[in-house]
Amino acid sequence: GRSAANSAKAENTLMGGIIDGAGLAKVGVSVENAASTFVSNIMLQNLATAMHIKSSANSLDVEGVTVNGGTVASAVGILNEGSKSVFSTINMSNVLIGVKNLGSYNDFRTVSVAHNQKSLASVGFYEQGNKNVFELCTAENFAKGYFIKGGTESVYEACNANWSSAEMTEQTAFFSDGAFDSVITASTARFFDATSTNAYIVFTSRGKGIIKAPIFAVDLCDNDNYKSALSDSVVTIK
Repeated sequence: GRSAANSAKAENTLMGGIIDGAGLAKVGVSVENAASTFVSNIMLQNLATAMHIKSSANSLDVEGVTVNGGTVASAVGILNEGSKSVFSTINMSNVLIGVKNLGSYNDFRTVSVAHNQKSLASVGFYEQGNKNVFELCTAENFAKGYFIKGGTESVYEACNANWSSAEMTEQTAFFSDGAFDSVITASTARFFDATSTNAYIVFTSRGKGIIKAPIFAVDLCDNDNYKSALSDSVVTIK
């Protein structure tokens, strides 16, 4: 299988087990000064930061990780400063920030994150790196599903931002605090209803970014920033 093959060629391996910080430990797994590291099938819970990959760690393969922020209100799932790594089939719940990425040339595939506290400071995927790819990722019930640092050139393919209630009063799928320079393709926003303030994307500067075939309910969207970056028609859903 994929896990066995990746483990066999890795220089460092961490497989299986549960790490519970009991709300006291700051970091569950910290990786530094390492390359070709394989992390698989571990559960991290009740930690301020479940996993921290430092800038000296590159070419990691992280898969099958489960994170539960539990009792830590400001929990961060994965803080990544490294580059050229692959993160796949990862599930997180009860986190304030799911993925905080500061590195470049990474792939995030089928990473699902969920927020349960209705905080307007919550972000599913915080992108401050560059040249990264997010594919088939899902953010549930965050104020901002995907935060994109202004000027960042990353790619979002078939990603989702969903809300299951109107308790999150601001529901923004994508947000850039500066020039929007990324590419968003066939990505979906499912707003709960019209009582919250809804936006497919908010950016402060147009930049050179492109939105292709976005999927959302236009009649529930309170912001039309998306129109200036649209290169394809909106696929409307209810």
